[in-house]
Amino acid sequence: MVSSGSLHQLLDLLQSASLQHPNVLDAVRSVADRDTTRRKLFVRGLSGETTTDTLSSIFSSYGELDEAIVIFDKNTGRSKGYGFVVFKHVDGAILALKEPSKKIDGRMTVTQLAAAGSGSTGGDVSARK
Repeated sequence: MVSSGSLHQLLDLLQSASLQHPNVLDAVRSVADRDTTRRKLFVRGLSGETTTDTLSSIFSSYGELDEAIVIFDKNTGRSKGYGFVVFKHVDGAILALKEPSKKIDGRMTVTQLAAAGSGSTGGDVSARK
């Protein structure tokens, strides 16, 4: 196991090596990009009118996407008010998460890593204008 002190030293070493040798940076990015949990975001509070194309358009400004999807109820065909976005590279997800609240189709939405779970405090953010 790596101790906290040695982890910080390892990160400092990687950062220094990445700045001096671009191939090291590419290797680090490649490893980070393999893990979908670091690239997949959960977006809640979507309007019933928000489409997958709208979601894709909003989030593609942060980086190239593998997928964007609004989730619909199988029986009614209506939006469930949430969706998922998967970036091709972890850098895009990081940029999108710097602004977790986004106004989409007139509604304030909240974005987080999908792997983080709902993190809901019980408040209905979707009703905020």
